[in-house]
Amino acid sequence: MIMKKILSILALAGLVATSCVKEEPFVQFNPEEAVAPTLAEVTGTALSAESAPITTTFGEADFGFTSAKAYELQISTTEDFATAEKLSASIAKGEISIEAKALNSAILNFGGAADTEFTVYFRLSAFIADNTNNAISSTKIVSNVVSATFIPYDHRELGQQGKGQSVHDRKPRRRNEGIGPDCVPVHQGSS
Repeated sequence: MIMKKILSILALAGLVATSCVKEEPFVQFNPEEAVAPTLAEVTGTALSAESAPITTTFGEADFGFTSAKAYELQISTTEDFATAEKLSASIAKGEISIEAKALNSAILNFGGAADTEFTVYFRLSAFIADNTNNAISSTKIVSNVVSATFIPYDHRELGQQGKGQSVHDRKPRRRNEGIGPDCVPVHQGSS
């Protein structure tokens, strides 16, 4: 009788222990079944320091199962992306926003000249993101390629003050030089 009770208690404990285990479905990335993001056209324009961000849209990637995603916008001078660069952009919810300054720098780094048309190519890479939102490089899928022509500006002209001087020609100011009597620094501390 005692043995029967012990066996009953052990059986019940085993049932309780196994009923608490939740089985997660096993998913595996299959690049053959993944659907790449689709990048919409990018409209070329003349860039300036005051230009509004360049915007476009994209269709989300589908990895065949629910997962966090990470995206990376790339820019190149060739359609085959033989030499490509990651372009800093805000990418979320099907929208991409590229700051004109970042795009201008990339074009100049590729050898573009100020005030001269320059064609670049864009593509969007999608990745499955891990639990810290970092892209898992082995899951990369790539969108279609789109091109646009821009006219970059000379970023060295930004500091001109209408006196024919570039930023590099001006004499550096000493610390606090030019601060008037109404602009006295306030120091906080214990009294």
